[in-house]
Amino acid sequence: MTPSTFETLKRRPRKAVARRDVALLEHSSENTWRSFYALTEHWRSDLTFVDNELNFFRKLMFDYFARRIDGSLLEQTRRLSTQETKIEKRRVALDERILDQKANLARLMENPFTHEAQTCRDEQEALENDFAELIKDFRLFKHNLFAVTTEILKSEKGQAVAVD
Repeated sequence: MTPSTFETLKRRPRKAVARRDVALLEHSSENTWRSFYALTEHWRSDLTFVDNELNFFRKLMFDYFARRIDGSLLEQTRRLSTQETKIEKRRVALDERILDQKANLARLMENPFTHEAQTCRDEQEALENDFAELIKDFRLFKHNLFAVTTEILKSEKGQAVAVD
C-alpha cells in the first residue's frame, strides 16, 4: 500500500517541502515570463504588419488619390490623414514600450526573484490593453479608408482614374 501525497508530505522535513515549493514557484514564474516574452514577440510582429499597411495606405492616399479628388472627398482624406498620423505615433510608442518590456522579461527569466516581477506583470497587462486599443482604432481607420476609397472610385474623377 502506497502512502498518499499528503502523508508523504507530512513525513518529510519541513525544509524539503519548502524547497520543493520554491522550485515549483520558480518553474511557474519562468514559464510565465517565457509566455509573456513570446506574446511580446507576437505583438511586435503585428505592429510591423500594421506599419506595412499604414505605409501602403499613406501611398494610396497621398500619391494616388490626393491629386485626383476635391471637395468633401478631400476633407475626408485629410481626416483620414490625421487618424493615420495618430495611429502611427501610438504604434511607434507602443513598439518602444514592448522592446523595453522584452528586456525586462529577459532579465526576469535569468533571475526570477527580483523586485521587478509585479511591475513587469502590471506593464504586461497595460501593454495588452494598449495593443488591443490600437488594433481596434486601426481597424476603424481601415474601415473609414475603404469607405472613402469607394466614394472616390464612384466619383467622376475616380471613374476616370479607374479607366486609366
